[in-house]
Parts: sequence; C-alpha cells; structure tokens
Amino acid sequence: MPYDRSHPSSAGIPLNDFGADFPGAGRGRLALVSFLLCAVLPTLLSAVYFLGVASDRYVSGAGFAVRGLGAEAAPDSLGLVTGIPRADRMTPDGYILLEYLESRDLLARLDAELDLRAAYAAPGVDPVLRLAPDATPEVFHDRWRQRIRSSFDPVTGLIRFEVEAFDPDLAQLTAQRVLTHAGALVNDLSEAARERALGHAEAERERAEDRLRAALSALRAFRDREGVLDPSREAEMDAERRGELFARLAGLRARIATLEDRLDSGAPALGLLRSQADTLETQLAEASVQDHVTPRLADYERLQVEKRLAEEGYASALVSLEQARFNAGRQERYLAIYAHPARPVEPTRPRRALSVVLTAVGATLLWGIAALLVLGVRDHLA
Repeated sequence: MPYDRSHPSSAGIPLNDFGADFPGAGRGRLALVSFLLCAVLPTLLSAVYFLGVASDRYVSGAGFAVRGLGAEAAPDSLGLVTGIPRADRMTPDGYILLEYLESRDLLARLDAELDLRAAYAAPGVDPVLRLAPDATPEVFHDRWRQRIRSSFDPVTGLIRFEVEAFDPDLAQLTAQRVLTHAGALVNDLSEAARERALGHAEAERERAEDRLRAALSALRAFRDREGVLDPSREAEMDAERRGELFARLAGLRARIATLEDRLDSGAPALGLLRSQADTLETQLAEASVQDHVTPRLADYERLQVEKRLAEEGYASALVSLEQARFNAGRQERYLAIYAHPARPVEPTRPRRALSVVLTAVGATLLWGIAALLVLGVRDHLA
C-alpha cells in the first residue's frame, strides 16, 4: 500500500511514538521559553525603565572631619611597629555623625526647611521613585536613606556624603543644609562635653563659696554680738595693761618696804603709797583676762580657723575650675570642611546603560543557575 503522508498510522508507526528519537526537543523549547521569561524579559523591562522612564537624579556632596583645638596626639610608637593605627579620640564623634546623616531627626529638619516630601512626591518624578502623598514617616525616612550615601574613614577621620535630588539646585541646597546641621551637632557635642567637664568643678566652687560665705557671716555675727573687732588684740592689750599694773605695784611695794624701815607706820607718805598699792591691786583684779576674755577668744579663734580653711578651699576650687576650663577648651571640637557642596551640572544617576547591562547579566546568571539546578534534579530522579 502506498505511503500516505496525511495518515502516519497507515505506515505502521504509532502516533504516540512520533518524536521519540528526539528526546531533547521538548527540553530545548522549555529552556528557550524560560530564558525569554527569566532573562530577556527583565532586560527589556529594565531597558524600558532606565532608558525611557527613570527620572534624572543630580548628586551634590561634601567632605569634612571632626577636629579638636587641643595639641596633636603624640606619635604612636606601637602603631609604627605593628602597622595598626591608634584610634583617634574623635572617632566616636565620626560614627555619631554617620548615623545622624541618615536619621529621622535630620530628615525632619530638612523637610521643615526644604519641603523634601513635596519634592519626592512631585508629578515629574517617575512612578517607581515617586513618594506617595500619604506616605508614612517610615516610608519617607526609607526614601531619604536611598537619597543619601555617606562613608567614614576611622583612620583619617574623614567623612564624605552625597545627596541625590531630582533638581540640581535642590541637590546643592540639601547638601549645604546637611553640612550646616552636621556642624550644629558637632557644636552641641562639644558644648555637652564642656558642660560635663566644667560641671563638677563649678559645683565644687559653689560649695566652697557657700562655706566661705557662711564663715564670714558667723564671724560678723560674733563681732556684732560681742561688740569687739578682734578679741585676740583685746587680750593682748589686757595682758600689756596687767603687766604695767604689776610693774607699778612692784615698784610701790619696794618703796613701801624701804620707807617702813625709815618712817613710822603711821607716816602720811606710807599711807599714800599703801593707798596707791591698794588701787593697783583693785585694777589688777578688774583686768583679769580669765574672767571675760578667754571664752570669747576661744570662740573667735575657732571662727578664724573656719574662715581660713574656707578661704583655702575656695582658692583651691578656683584653681581647679580654671584648670577644668583650660582642659575643656583643649577638648573643644569643630567641623573642618575640606569639600563644599557644588551645584551639579548634569545628572549622574541613574547610570542607564550600566543598569541595563547589569540587569541582563544578573538575570542571565540567575536563569543559568536555576536551569542547572533543574537539570540536576531531573538527572537525580531519572
């Protein structure tokens, strides 16, 4: 019977066995379809987006370092030997600034000054990057972190940041404001460190001053109460006066003893001398220091000792305060700017051709890895 092309079964070949000699044909078609879907299609979509839809982004940035007014650190001998540099004392401030550049606190200040939310939600921004008008603060913050890039070198202490915007003027202005707020943060950190350094010394000075004021007040109250300016001087004067009285009394007694051998006991001259001697003895009794000067002198000396100690403590507190101010001044920090924000002339992001190429390479690699895994599983199950 002649061969009929329209009826393969007429040649004695089962329909289900057609193509059995070509087992790789179905796998080839499946591999082709998967390659088109997993590699070619993402590449085409990325080309459409990056070459025709993505908005231009302008970049402006600055560079700075945190520096102190103190003397330079001594040479690091261990670092010269080991090759490991010593951490600078400004390094913690650098990490603080690095976190601050991406913080919500800085974003809130920039938004209040530049209205970044409106700029990110402008109709001219492509739909992928455009911020929804009702976006939450968390989403807004995430977009800000995508628009800023920062780096910190702990060895040199240099900090560099770049800010993206959809307008060149806004990019430069945003970078300038970021730099201004970073400088304000450094000033706040420096002032806080200064207050901590001076706080204890100032408190000690205030306590010493209060003690001195109390000692002077007690001494003044004593003088007002006792009616004397210096009881110690009064005691010296009393002692001198008693000495004079004793000397005069001794002289009178010597004269009386001499005249008693020469004159009668009732002689008028002896009577006069004895009367003068009695008067001197009465004056000596009245001038006794022990009766009224000694207790006041003890209180006065105690107050004088307290005043002297308070004055010494106050002088020491003043010296400590001046030393603390000197040390605080040496530790004061400032922002040393080595690169100021510039107005970008042309957009540098996105890198359109590079993005398309990277998408193509990445999608192809992923497809290849997935294909190898599928073939490995099939071979294992076969």
